[in-house]
Parts: sequence; structure tokens; C-alpha cells
Amino acid sequence: MTNAASAGRAEPAEQPALDGLRGLAVLFMVVNHAVLTLYTPTLLAQGPLPALVHLSSLAPVLFFFATGWGMGLAGDRAGARALGPVLVKAGVLVLADQLLAWARGTPGRLDFFAFIGLSMLLLALLQRLPRWRLVVAALLVTVVGARYGLVPLIKPWLDTQPLWAHLLGHGAPAWNAYPPLPWLGFALMGALFGAHPASRKGLSMAWAVAAALGAVATAAMVARGMTMFRWGTMSLAFWVFACTVVASLLFALGRWRSHHWKHPLVQRWLRVRGGASYLVVPVHLLLLAALGPALQAWLRRAEADAAPGAPLGVALALGLVVLAIWAVSVPAAQALNGAMESMARSTPALHRPAAPWVLALLLVALCVAWGSTTPDGAGPWRPGEVLGLVCQAAAWLIVLASVPRRVAAAGIAARPA
Repeated sequence: MTNAASAGRAEPAEQPALDGLRGLAVLFMVVNHAVLTLYTPTLLAQGPLPALVHLSSLAPVLFFFATGWGMGLAGDRAGARALGPVLVKAGVLVLADQLLAWARGTPGRLDFFAFIGLSMLLLALLQRLPRWRLVVAALLVTVVGARYGLVPLIKPWLDTQPLWAHLLGHGAPAWNAYPPLPWLGFALMGALFGAHPASRKGLSMAWAVAAALGAVATAAMVARGMTMFRWGTMSLAFWVFACTVVASLLFALGRWRSHHWKHPLVQRWLRVRGGASYLVVPVHLLLLAALGPALQAWLRRAEADAAPGAPLGVALALGLVVLAIWAVSVPAAQALNGAMESMARSTPALHRPAAPWVLALLLVALCVAWGSTTPDGAGPWRPGEVLGLVCQAAAWLIVLASVPRRVAAAGIAARPA
């Protein structure tokens, strides 16, 4: 696209706070996966590791809120309601989940990527309505009310209805990691926030008030013995806690000034733009698959050699390893994303619509063949999973290199041009 053509198109302003929220979501995700891969028994029993795992498990909450935020911003742009770009991205995200699911021998499983893609598609459809903000707000109230008001009243019936139990958030079957209720609520909240002018002009002190009230409510629920749990089904206490953390982070990010966001360290590791927020997933999991067994064995030997009751050195070593994986994964994903977007801009021949889908189908066939013939888990490399992760990254790189910039820029992960 020429400079003149670009200048003639209305573009939204940059959203550094949205980039920053993605960066924090990435940090939470890497910490959670790395700690759960590398932990040692003593640290898990005595140290602060359970609290860290619990806090970092909020990564999907931040990602889903950022999904809604990006879609809310796009809802106010001319032409943003066209479904084509959203369908492309949603399809690739569902495919990315399947590449890993097939390689692991669990075909059809919907996970993190698929939930983001389907949430984007739902929000894009809702934005075609005349008063879509009002519809999204009503749906948010319905989601939260049904999960925490209706479900407790009909639990005996839900115990006999697995599908309805899953749809209403009373449990998660093996084929879906994130029940629509209440997880969809975070994307809906993000969409309402992204469509509000405050998200462009700076975040209000109202977030500080919301965070304070949420902290008090969370403490009261914990004091009453309410469960803090989010795997399979999400408790009310965890929902309130998650909303509290989101409000706190939005307030903190909104207090940053423009020069803070331009700092080189922030640009490299905190402001995660474009498809990098997706590419970090296979990149850091590949690092853990390659290095995890050796690092875990080293940490456990260090723990065995340490004096009883003195796990501080092991904890520091684990922390440094986790930070190193994060520090490598984010710039690597940013560099890959930037290279593919540059290729898309400079190589018109790759804009042929059929090219990415032909290559993606080849990746699917490869994963299906590998997952059906190779016993996974036979060694530390778990070859089927590694292949699935490589194909996840390849699928996204193919799309970035094969579609015009305006398609790559649609949705949450893309940086506003």
C-alpha cells in the first residue's frame, strides 16, 4: 500500500496500555507454565510457589479481556464490522488449537486459542447490531447472573445434564478447557471498555476504586471459607479476584506517561504487539519442551544438596530460569512477527488467498499423521507435542506472510496501524 493510500485511510491511535496488558498476560502465562514444568517438591510444599501459580493462572483472564478490548476499539472504526478479516483470524486460531490437539492424540479439543477466536467472532457479529454496546452489556449481566445466580439453584439437574452443565460453567469436559460461562464475561467486559472513550484518553481513578472494593470483597469471601478455584469451573471468589486484578492493572497501566512506553526495555518486553502475543505461546512451550527435563533435573539435584529447610537458593535459581525463558521468548516472538509482517507488505505475490490455506492443510495432515502413529510421552521431547507447537507457530507465520496488512491488523493481537 502506498503512503498516499495509507494517509487516506482513517487509522486509530496507538494503544500502549493495550500492548502493555498483552505483555503482562504473556508474562503471567510464561511464569505459570514454566513454574508448573520446573517446580521442585520442597518449593511446592513450603515456599510461595502455590500463590505464584494461582496468581499467574490469571493469564487467560488478561488475554480474554484484551481480546474484547481490541474488538471494542475496532467496533468504532469504519469498515471494522466486515466479517472477513475476523473469520480469517478466528479460523487460524481454532486451527492452531487443533494442530496441538491432534499431535497430542486429543483431536477436536478446544483450548486457549479457540476460545479467543470464537470470542472474536461472537463480538464481531454483535457489533453488526445497531446498539451493540447495550447488547454486550446485557449479555455480560446474563453471563454473570446465570453462572453465579442460576447455577447454584439448579445443580441437582445439571448433575444429570453434562452438556448444559458445561455451557453454564458447572464443569469442563475433556473437549473444552474454557466453559462459556463465566469466561466469556471477560471478553465482554473488555469490549465495553474498548468502546469507551476513556480507553483512548487514559484510565480513570474509578479503576482504583473498583480494585479496592474488589480486594475487600475477595478478602471477605476468603475469610468466609469460599473456594478460590478456576480449573474446569470458576468459583465466585476467583471471579471477583480476577476482576480485582484486571482493575488494578488497568489503573496502573493508565498512570504511565508516553515517555514510559517509549523506553527500550518496555518496547522489547512489555509492549507486545501484533501476532507476537500469539507466537509467544508455541515459542515458550518449545523452550520448555527442549530444556525443561534437564532444568528440572538440575533444580531437583540442587534441592537435594541444599540444607533442609533452606530452599531459598533453589527458589532464586527457579526464578532466574523462569525469567530467562520469558526474556528469550518475547523478543523472539516479536522478531518473528515483525519479519512476517514486513514480508507481507513487501511481497504482493504472497497475497494470493489460497496460499495460506493450502499450507495450513498440509500442517494439519502432518499433525494428524504424526499424532496417530507416534506414541507421545515416550521420551523427554514428547515428539508429537513438539511437532504440534512447531506447526502452531508455522500456521500463524504463514498467515502473517500471506495476507494483506489490513487483515493481519484485525482483532486483538494486531497493533493498531
